[in-house]
Amino acid sequence: MALLDLGITLSPGILGVALALLLLLQLSLRRILLRQKGLPLPPGPPGLPLIGNMLDMPRYKPWIGLHDLTKTYGNLVYLRIPRNPLLIIGDADTAFELLDKKSAYTSDRPTNPMAELMGMDDIFGLMPYGERWKRHRRGFWQHFHPGVVSKYHAAQNVQVRKFLAKLLQDPSRVKEHIRFNFSATMLKIGYDIEVQNERDEHIYLVDAALDALGQAVPGRFLIEVLPWLQYVPAWVPGAGFQTVFARCKAANDRLKHQPFDELKQRLEIGDPTINPCLGIELLAQSKLDHEAQRIPSEEEDIIKNICAITFEGGAETTFSALQAFFVAMVLYPEVQRKAQAELDTVVGPHRLPDHEDRPQLPYMAALIKELMRWHITVPINIPHKTTRDTELSGYRVPAGTTVFVNVWQILHDPQEYQDPEEFRPERFLEADGSPKTDIRDPADLMFGFGRRVCPGRHFAEDIIFLNIACVLHSLEIGPPVDQGGKPVQITYQQTHGLLSYPEDCRCSVKARSPDALVLIME
Repeated sequence: MALLDLGITLSPGILGVALALLLLLQLSLRRILLRQKGLPLPPGPPGLPLIGNMLDMPRYKPWIGLHDLTKTYGNLVYLRIPRNPLLIIGDADTAFELLDKKSAYTSDRPTNPMAELMGMDDIFGLMPYGERWKRHRRGFWQHFHPGVVSKYHAAQNVQVRKFLAKLLQDPSRVKEHIRFNFSATMLKIGYDIEVQNERDEHIYLVDAALDALGQAVPGRFLIEVLPWLQYVPAWVPGAGFQTVFARCKAANDRLKHQPFDELKQRLEIGDPTINPCLGIELLAQSKLDHEAQRIPSEEEDIIKNICAITFEGGAETTFSALQAFFVAMVLYPEVQRKAQAELDTVVGPHRLPDHEDRPQLPYMAALIKELMRWHITVPINIPHKTTRDTELSGYRVPAGTTVFVNVWQILHDPQEYQDPEEFRPERFLEADGSPKTDIRDPADLMFGFGRRVCPGRHFAEDIIFLNIACVLHSLEIGPPVDQGGKPVQITYQQTHGLLSYPEDCRCSVKARSPDALVLIME
């Protein structure tokens, strides 16, 4: 390359170094300009010497404590925590401004030693932004984007009928039936594994991994703020967390390897009963890409991770949302009656609802939106991390800041959603029953932001719709009853955790009619 036509030639290596230096200079100048503009940091509580605002980060159900902070300091709250400053966002427009419009440098994830110790570092939703994350997301998206998710409808239809029968047989175990329904569906879709009951060893694998995911509660372990604790042996007094981490890692490793290894073995022996599934499609595509019979070990590891993430990712919405649905129907029977009336009109008594019915069911769509707003499965989004200084609402957000969005606060804002504690699907409908267009769709928030939006969103929405529609069309949900047959009053409360569930989802279930009973037993 000639430099200014003076006969000076730069090698590619020297040119690369020069470009890198220019980039560093540009970033440094940006930081200087931001500071020279006099932009302050966002407001926040005063800190203490050495530990800053470490004590101001709520430990239990943090979405409530963070909401209280925004009442004092506004919808942008900055917490000065050593080596890990936090920015809390409490309104949607600001969240989209930072995480969507500026996603080029707000798509990273903060490092957390818990992820590796618990075997969760292969979950690509938690991976740092970079090439490894891109390869995982690209592979997952190819099999779960809107144009292809219909290929999973048949498996969903089979499992939802089993789910209805289990609910009728033993409604006292609704939580267990939801988990089995979800696990069986994903085992079939991911690995072509058929499970018949909850005693199947594969169900134990999934349950153990999902329980491990539930252990990853923000603020539960001191190791998050004192990373050096990861090197403390388990036998040291007070280091019992190491035992918890080891158990979680073993569960995640088993789920990652065992079903996939079984699938590969079936392929190698030429099992004639094998059916297409996600694992087979990923293996076939990888062989085509590498033009070889043997897939590189790194590529195979990515395939294993993509198959396993279908469980962890699905648990965020499906498992939690369906539990909350049963609670809502117990507490708001008039909503149940309206949805059933719509289903009776559109679907009729002689079949169960299907995905094709969805466009003709506006009240059902509003019910699902309200469910996502009323019960937030991930009350505080999985945190982002900034990779360079930026400006937001007149404030300076430094590079390396961990960003939380209080989704619970936004979706319970009484200015946007009147009487937010009430379950009211009508808030998403016009007076004539058509969908409202001037109210924010909760799905725009609960599935993440920017480049980190959940790529399994469309699959999750499909499976939630089908299960709710089929349950409402065929079953009557009521309050639980005591041994004397008297109704038991329940209340709605969310559990603490990264993933939040209803604390009590007990109910009673019966067939709506003889025709409904026939549909279920078929």
